[in-house]
Amino acid sequence: LRLDISPSANPDTTVEANFGLADLSYIYDPAPQLPADWLRVGGTPSWRSVITFRVPRMIGGSPAICGAVGCQFDVTTADLNLAEFVLTSRLTEAPFEPSDTTQMDIRPVLEPERMPKSPLGDPLGSQATTLPPAIFAERAGSQVALTVTGLIRGILESEGDGDLPLSTIALLNSTEPGRFGFASFEGLGAAGAPTLRLVLTLAGQVGLP
Repeated sequence: LRLDISPSANPDTTVEANFGLADLSYIYDPAPQLPADWLRVGGTPSWRSVITFRVPRMIGGSPAICGAVGCQFDVTTADLNLAEFVLTSRLTEAPFEPSDTTQMDIRPVLEPERMPKSPLGDPLGSQATTLPPAIFAERAGSQVALTVTGLIRGILESEGDGDLPLSTIALLNSTEPGRFGFASFEGLGAAGAPTLRLVLTLAGQVGLP
């Protein structure tokens, strides 16, 4: 903040003085549109996005696993090496593009039936995911991989032979509220919808149906 000051003792003199700001407020109109079919994380006030999913027990095997005829195999019988949620960034509205890196956490929702007031578990990663601001501007459409191996391993170890249980996760800024800008990701139905990527090791041969 720069001020031009005229001292009372010498009103004919103008002095330029610079001051730091103790606080900062943003005034904007109109407000950003609500994310109807996409995901938003961060901003002020801080947004969170929640994803509910179910890992399929049976998935189609590749030709390397099954041969030319293809097959289905039970993912709970495989060894899980890596599990990642893959998100695709999208263009954030110009006034709300992040001005700096976004630190994003992914946490399990412990009581989904109590949303939006459900408690959250500890972050699934050892550290927050750092997102550069460019992926929500000129590099929109970039992929972001979030490691969830521990969560998915616990799901695959669930007892029973039926469907695997539903799980719910929340995407949020690691420090809330964060900066004024927010991160944007494609939602369900879009070309870059969230996907779950599994890296598995199969023991022995997969039988044909």
